[in-house]
Amino acid sequence: MKRLEEIHRKFRGWGLALFLVAGVLVTSLGLTACSAKESYQEPVPTRLSGKELNQKLETFGSGDYGMVYLAMYPIDTVREEDISYCFGCSHYCSDHEIANLKEMERYLEVIAEGIPSLDLLYLGIRPEFLDISELLASEAYQKALAAHPDMRVLFTLAYPSVDYWTGISDKRCEEVLAAYESGLKTLGESGVEAYYFGSSRWVAGNPALYEKEFCATEEMSYPMIGMMVPDFPYGVTSWNAQTFADELRNLVAMYRAGVTYPDLTDRKVVVFGDSIFGNYRLCTGIARVLETNTGAEVYNLAVGGMSCAENEATYPDFLEQVALLQGTAPQGFQPPDSAKAEYEGAREMLQGSGGEDVVFVIEFGLNDAMAALPLGTVDSVDPATTLGSLRLGIQALQEAYPQAKILVLAPGILADRDPETGDWILSLENIADYRNGILETAEACGADFVNMGTESDITPDNFRYYVNDGIHYNERGRFQLGVKLGEWISGL
Repeated sequence: MKRLEEIHRKFRGWGLALFLVAGVLVTSLGLTACSAKESYQEPVPTRLSGKELNQKLETFGSGDYGMVYLAMYPIDTVREEDISYCFGCSHYCSDHEIANLKEMERYLEVIAEGIPSLDLLYLGIRPEFLDISELLASEAYQKALAAHPDMRVLFTLAYPSVDYWTGISDKRCEEVLAAYESGLKTLGESGVEAYYFGSSRWVAGNPALYEKEFCATEEMSYPMIGMMVPDFPYGVTSWNAQTFADELRNLVAMYRAGVTYPDLTDRKVVVFGDSIFGNYRLCTGIARVLETNTGAEVYNLAVGGMSCAENEATYPDFLEQVALLQGTAPQGFQPPDSAKAEYEGAREMLQGSGGEDVVFVIEFGLNDAMAALPLGTVDSVDPATTLGSLRLGIQALQEAYPQAKILVLAPGILADRDPETGDWILSLENIADYRNGILETAEACGADFVNMGTESDITPDNFRYYVNDGIHYNERGRFQLGVKLGEWISGL
């Protein structure tokens, strides 16, 4: 595989998203070709007895809250500090899964009659168990609105993992998909504020985000709450509700037909790089997606802001990252706190090894280009140049770990905002020389290499759906790159 052929922003239009999220176009679910997991037990909210519900409602009604979160799925992993940070008020979160419309109405009645002041009502709905049109028309809901005329009401539909969608029967799957489609259309047409994440592959298809099929991990508590604002592309409106429904149907069909990833459980992957890898260490980061999907043992040594060439303004650059890994850095030099544990783990893993089953991934170039650092030439050995530093770093790794594989990633995306329209415009001419030089240097050094700008399936036609700020990738882009990185490594 010597040559594989060549942030938060407002999204404009969702017409292409159907193709992008699932990666294939499926016009119908095709359930007859799929089968559910044997003996799968669908998670269903448990109805409380009348006495149990009354006790909870009594406790609920005795409080004074700025925000109330009522959900039909588990929300015990939602952290109190995240709600306080995002909404800046006292709050109440239901401690059981609300089972149906009747239970929801009982809570709304307490809000209307017993809660003195409320700024935000957040409703998490499973539309297969509650008809949203009935909820919006209910007397209890209308009374709650009348009692708190300035209250912001925010809806979201549950976003179960693909384990749920592939576990239920064909018949049940079609029923639930129809309920989601109806619920999304109702929310879009009603004009209420609503958000939906469940049709995004980076959410439903990432098991690291879930404790259970309907319960996101604590790690994702803040990001999911923080994305419920208009700046993110998850708001449900009359013009995109059907697209969300189509995306979901498409995603479910893809996973029920079968999605597999390379088995890299015998590989140890060590990543050198900048903020493309280094700024995202949680479960939506490229390195974590690679680890989750393939079983590879991944050490992410990347640090935001770093360059390949020596640069006194930043630390550590590429050669300093290599020195820190090998324990040859000047006395007193330590890895940044964000990556310290990863450096220690990689150093221990490599001790006494010739690099068997190890893959070094090297990703640099954007910061060098944007800072106009000296590029150098393919045969340069000057560490003050991008290509000289790259050559020296590759050679140091080859000498120390002769059995390891080295995969160099040339930069993918650089875009600027159009000052008139506000839309993204690619500015690849600003990185072309660096990208080409990196690819040529990797080849000259005998390393494997990939042009992320042409081999990631993130193209000039669709990049706006994958970028965050013109440099960094959003959650969708990072998931896509994590998937592609697994494919690239499996081909070495």
